[in-house]
Amino acid sequence: MLRPVNFYLNAIFGDGTISKYYSNGKAQCNFSNTNEEIIRFKAKMINSKYYKRQQSEKAYGKKPIYVTQKSLPIIDMPKIELIRRIGLEDFFLWLCDDGSIHKRSGFMNLCSHSLSLAENIELSWHLWHYLGIETRVLPERKKDERVFFYQYIPRAQVESYIPEMEKWLYENELTSLLYKIGKVYRLDENRRAKQSEAGDTRNSEDIVNSHK
Repeated sequence: MLRPVNFYLNAIFGDGTISKYYSNGKAQCNFSNTNEEIIRFKAKMINSKYYKRQQSEKAYGKKPIYVTQKSLPIIDMPKIELIRRIGLEDFFLWLCDDGSIHKRSGFMNLCSHSLSLAENIELSWHLWHYLGIETRVLPERKKDERVFFYQYIPRAQVESYIPEMEKWLYENELTSLLYKIGKVYRLDENRRAKQSEAGDTRNSEDIVNSHK
């Protein structure tokens, strides 16, 4: 289960930001997204509220943005050490923020532009040795000649974790993000999941099979 430490990591590696550090060992972590579901989920997990803010016409295609924030305990260590604390749910959460799938070829890219080359290499090593997910670090050159790096995840590797991530998305009511793994929301699967949560185990085998 995700804990505040996971969202501190998400503020560093995902769509979050840290705006202020306090003397009591905590930091102000801010999360924003145009997807209400993911912000509602993050707000719930960090025991906070969220609100909607209208953006200017040039931002996010005029979409409203949803925001939540919380003072969370600091993990006082270099970023390369924080990478070594990333677990599977942290990885799923990061994919929700910065992952994209190529529908035709089935590979995924994880935007990790905030990391240096050395940090990206460490991330790739960690994902393989601790989570069993093989990635490749590739460069992305911008028009102004700046170079960033991202994680390329081959199709076979994507297929290895899609069933578990799909189940995780349903369990956390993040069905609007199924497109991140090339899936679509299916009402019948959602109904079976809710039946299982309510104690009706008659369809539990069907639920498991639907994620294979």
